[in-house]
Amino acid sequence: MSQDNKLPLDELQRLQTLAGLQPEAHDAETLQVDLAAILHMVDQMHSTDTDSVEPLVHPLELHQRLRDDRSQTLDPKPLAIERQQNSQAVRQGFYLVPRVVG
Repeated sequence: MSQDNKLPLDELQRLQTLAGLQPEAHDAETLQVDLAAILHMVDQMHSTDTDSVEPLVHPLELHQRLRDDRSQTLDPKPLAIERQQNSQAVRQGFYLVPRVVG
């Protein structure tokens, strides 16, 4: 299929049904041309020889820096008390907020 061709109308309607689309009637010609261009691009990608290309896990070669896996026991109380000092209202370690639901 050349890029100048349009997708046949019956094929367009079939794709619309499969995709659950209901475009306006005046958009049919634009869709025919656009989908034909997309299918042409897919055909070009399929025709590319990729036999010598190694598969990638990720498109960028990134290295993840990991921290040492060691056990730590932290007492959360001092941290919570420090954070609650900025709160408007706290009672018994809980934040008090205005009632929103009746």
